Amino acid sequence: MAKITEMNFNRKRHKTLKLLSPSFILFNSDQLTSEDKFGVSFADLEKELKYDRYDCEKVFSRLYRDGEVKYTNTSVVGLHLTQG
Repeated sequence: MAKITEMNFNRKRHKTLKLLSPSFILFNSDQLTSEDKFGVSFADLEKELKYDRYDCEKVFSRLYRDGEVKYTNTSVVGLHLTQG
């Protein structure tokens, strides 16, 4: 596998936050319905980022550390955004 650069990790972190934003916005505006999912599943994040689980964990680790995302198992097993 090719060496993954810090710049690429930053892009993937940004993309992760972008993927998590819609459900966060709906939740904060009290517009989250029973059909909406709070957060995004790990499987969907891996698919969208085109990374395997190992590289996704590297991407998510800084987001966890900085308090930008948290684990969720409410409607999906994955991540949710903690700040806007």
